[in-house]
Amino acid sequence: MLTRVKKHFKNNLLVYTTFLCGLIVISAIYILQDVSPYGKNSLLTVDFFHQYGPMLGELFDRIKNGSNLIYSFSMGMGLPFIRNFLNYLSSPFNIIIFLFDRNNLLTSFSFIIGLKAVMSSVTLVYFFKKKFNIKSLCFIPLALLYGFCAYFTAYYWNIMWLDGMVFLPMIVLGIENIVNENKFYLYTISLAIMLIANYFIGYMICLFSVIYFIGYLLIKEKKVKVIIKKGLIFTGASILAGGIAALFLIPLFLSIKSISATSDSWPTSQYYAFTFWEYLGNHFTGIYRTVFKSGISNAANISTGILTIALLLLFIINPKIKLKIKIFYLSLIFIFILSFFYAPFDFIWHAFHVPNDLPYRYSFIYSFVFVIIAGYSLYYLKELKIRYVSIVYFLNLIFIGLLYFLKYGNIAKQMILLNFVVLTLYFVLYLIYQNFPNIKKYTIGLFIILTMSEIIISINHNWSIFQHIDDFYSDYYKTENALEYVKLNESSKMYRIERTQILTFNDPSWYNYYGQTTFSSMAYENMAHLQNKLAMPGNKINSYYYKQNTPIYDLMFNIKYFIGDTWDIKRYELYYNEDDVIVFKNKYNAGLMFAINNDIKSWNYNSDDPLFIQKDFMEKASSIPESLVKLVPNKIEKVYDYAKKVIKYTYKNVKDNMYFYINSPDIDFIIVNDTMYFMEDFIDYYKEASEDIEVFDYISFGEKYIINTRTEDKEYSIYVGYNNYTKDSFYGYTINNTNFEQAANMLVNNSVNITDFTENYIKGNITLEKDSVLYTSIPYDEGWKVKVNGEEIETYKIGNALLAFDIKSGENTIELKFKSKGIVVGSIISAVSLITFIALSSRKIKKTKS
Repeated sequence: MLTRVKKHFKNNLLVYTTFLCGLIVISAIYILQDVSPYGKNSLLTVDFFHQYGPMLGELFDRIKNGSNLIYSFSMGMGLPFIRNFLNYLSSPFNIIIFLFDRNNLLTSFSFIIGLKAVMSSVTLVYFFKKKFNIKSLCFIPLALLYGFCAYFTAYYWNIMWLDGMVFLPMIVLGIENIVNENKFYLYTISLAIMLIANYFIGYMICLFSVIYFIGYLLIKEKKVKVIIKKGLIFTGASILAGGIAALFLIPLFLSIKSISATSDSWPTSQYYAFTFWEYLGNHFTGIYRTVFKSGISNAANISTGILTIALLLLFIINPKIKLKIKIFYLSLIFIFILSFFYAPFDFIWHAFHVPNDLPYRYSFIYSFVFVIIAGYSLYYLKELKIRYVSIVYFLNLIFIGLLYFLKYGNIAKQMILLNFVVLTLYFVLYLIYQNFPNIKKYTIGLFIILTMSEIIISINHNWSIFQHIDDFYSDYYKTENALEYVKLNESSKMYRIERTQILTFNDPSWYNYYGQTTFSSMAYENMAHLQNKLAMPGNKINSYYYKQNTPIYDLMFNIKYFIGDTWDIKRYELYYNEDDVIVFKNKYNAGLMFAINNDIKSWNYNSDDPLFIQKDFMEKASSIPESLVKLVPNKIEKVYDYAKKVIKYTYKNVKDNMYFYINSPDIDFIIVNDTMYFMEDFIDYYKEASEDIEVFDYISFGEKYIINTRTEDKEYSIYVGYNNYTKDSFYGYTINNTNFEQAANMLVNNSVNITDFTENYIKGNITLEKDSVLYTSIPYDEGWKVKVNGEEIETYKIGNALLAFDIKSGENTIELKFKSKGIVVGSIISAVSLITFIALSSRKIKKTKS
């Protein structure tokens, strides 16, 4: 047994050493950046902060609490959880979070990201081990340069994309196994896992796999019959991999028609423009990462270090490397260059979608090909004379010099120096290895250490991690206490809570409550449009978040409680006030579902005036008009009257809440309660308007929402700054409390009594005096099936986004059940495919042994 273990470690020393080196690299980076578990910072940033982190928190809570994984009311008022799971959370590496408790969840994220980088290095070195039949440790540097390449540096926080880096080497090795040995197991199982881990990156790898298989087959085989046979094996194995993943892929495919990422038009021009010089420059060590359009450069993240640039040139001139191999791999590089510069190809790589920032999400495949080329070059390096290596060294010095003297903007001077030093040290190690046999055994170790140092310095220069874990948890426990208090004292089975000051765009997921706020590529686009029309801030595509709006909005969407302060003291009551956490309760809550008039089918939800839309909803729903009435100023003064104008509007005190909203390109700002809400840029010409204008706070108003206010003064003034004044182009309303109360009470009295509630099954009853529309604040989805008195009925959309159905007068028992479309079919296909794979694999193994 001991002999067998020793033999195993000896045969796999290359793999285990790579794993150890990768751990040292990521640990050093974490220490330098003060990242947990070594420091106080987390890796949460951008979308990881607002999306994936909170979603992983929800996954953790659901698994720990035994909640269903089918549907979630903690995301965008309702969303099939399986959609978010398959897009963001299905990586096998995410099992790691369950080794931690909720308090240390952010630390588990550091382990997941670090392990993916390390395992990318490991799978790449294993690929080299099998491809070149080698055990030499000199391939470790190339594996590390792949695992910690510029793609990882830029997109480490898009944790679901990193699985592509891990599984790509195994998938390509599987392709080579098909061509070389007719063995399909590794390819099939690796591709299936990749498709489950992330379908989007899996799609890109599928596309590349077809290209790689065709090219690799043609350089290996000439006989037509053999080519056809292997082509059939590859096709069958690909279908089998897709079949194994069908349980996940089919429901997802059937649901994505409702999201924004599927509605792009074919591009006619390049949407991320950069020069060929920028493309070349982005190969060097320490290059600045490309993440957003506003960055220094829009060039792809393709750097795998200065070493691979030198090895690429040596690959081209090495006579021992067959011409057809050179043509094949350089053709792959050329395909990617075309994709970077020709928008339709890039569009295809991104699954026929124009990416919202984060360009060239497939560039890790380019890096992989680049490192394979470097691997060939390293393998045949001893066949080259020193003078050729020397020429390439000096050529690279010239390239580095050009970066400096031409002032290439996408790299810091320190990193240019790093390229020079590292390249020179690589060259010195090469010369020692070639000319000093007595000490050359030390050069491989120094080679590895040098590469590790290069990676650590480069990433440490590029990263700036500053998100303190304590800040993220600063109000977590206080908020949880408030939520628990509400839960213990609330009799309703389903109510929504929101926060007026959010931490993330997925607070309901992070704090584990039913809410409205969401940011997800899987969110319903129609719901985002409706929320925008109702004056909720967001991107109109896949995000919106709660800002206290009007009591009409809260009634429409079952916002029964909110955490935070309020200007409205008539329709909300203080419910909880401890540890600086305040909870208010809505006095007018009609629940998740309530009956309304059939007139709602003519609801005007397309107006540019969100307050009119809400007013119209109440009127159509209840037949009671004027829940909101327009404010009429009793005095209008131009206090600044030049090309731009500032106008003061003064209103008599209406002794109730006032709501203001601007939605005009003619307006630069509005000043309410000494706060300036400004549009694109900070505006200061108001200072010249009047000494009476005081501004103590400034809020960027790019994502607009209703400004809710009230006053005890006899009069109330606001200031509006116009860049082009033709008319008063803002909206101001107040609530007609008498009419509102009458309408709201009518809807509350017609609410459904929910008797049984789980997130994917709802049962209740309602008694009606007349035929009505049963309105729900559940996003419309074909997966919801509704039965009234035991009979399934047809559903439709209200506001093009909300689930509704017709209901008769009298006593009614209502059942709603959600079932993801395609689950049954997908399960059957996955089961059959998996059984087929096991049977074929067993048969092949038995045949090989015999």
